[in-house]
Amino acid sequence: MIAILKAELNIVDTATSEDFKKSSGVVMHDIDGFVVYIDTAITPRLQAEGEAREVIRKIQDQRKKWGWH
Repeated sequence: MIAILKAELNIVDTATSEDFKKSSGVVMHDIDGFVVYIDTAITPRLQAEGEAREVIRKIQDQRKKWGWH
């Protein structure tokens, strides 16, 4: 089940709730008894992935403007 969620939601890593309770920058949300902890820290790896996606998005937008499908 965790492997499916990771693939579908683009999750890089998972941890136990105890790991997250010890971390700063963690947001917890309870949805009908299903508790989700999200680490909001921006790591260098996450920053690099975001920058790469932004470059790709800009290239794709420009290709669309030029009619290069």
